[in-house]
Amino acid sequence: MRQINARLARVNERAYEQFRNGTWQDRGSVEANDNAMVHIEQSEIQSYLGDLAETNIDQYTDLVSNMNEILNNGAGGLEFLDPDVALAGQRVREQLGRDIDFANQDDREAIGRELVRYYRELRE
Repeated sequence: MRQINARLARVNERAYEQFRNGTWQDRGSVEANDNAMVHIEQSEIQSYLGDLAETNIDQYTDLVSNMNEILNNGAGGLEFLDPDVALAGQRVREQLGRDIDFANQDDREAIGRELVRYYRELRE
């Protein structure tokens, strides 16, 4: 997870610089921009997962298995780490009608979009 967090920090720093210096390609609405950031972040994670699957399949399998356990069964981790993410995960499982697959970028993006939607609702 440290490697993922480090990669996401670099992605977010680049996006921040683009916002700050006016080079961010505006998607037209706050929601569209939020969804673009979710996609950018999850694409970076997907790239990491692809690299990991090629270089260390055992570590990849363990990571995906552990994250699936946390996302779908709580495993005592998600609620403790972030109850908002736990709620978003629960909502996404209900929407999908199945367990979340951490290896699936669309599933992770659904969690990100749901989390952003939840935070927007809190501000309204």
